[in-house]
Amino acid sequence: MAFSKTDRNSFIMLEAVLAVAVLSLGLVFIIQAMNRSIKISKTSSNYIRMASLAYEKMFELELAFCNYGLDSGRSEGSFGNSGYAYVYDVEKLEDSNLSRLILEIFYQGKAKKEELTVETYVRTKEQIP
Repeated sequence: MAFSKTDRNSFIMLEAVLAVAVLSLGLVFIIQAMNRSIKISKTSSNYIRMASLAYEKMFELELAFCNYGLDSGRSEGSFGNSGYAYVYDVEKLEDSNLSRLILEIFYQGKAKKEELTVETYVRTKEQIP
């Protein structure tokens, strides 16, 4: 069975259209994967920054607790105009010389609010040698 020249040209054109469609679909998936990767990278960067801020703030609070003592209660603040904020709670444990210190770091992104919580126990000032 022999094909005419127009049949062969039509078949080649169909192959070309299908090849472009498959390549376009592949390109769409690649672009979506890159976009998702960029979002994950940004979220990871925010969590790394929150962990660093939590470490610094927790050190500051523990130092203040050791030197001056902290009253039980809740306090909040921010880290300048960076979009990061914190809330900490100090709770004296009954029948113990320990206080529980809970620090929460927040970042309000465009899509969602991210949060990191750190908790530790510290001895009251009188018990520290």
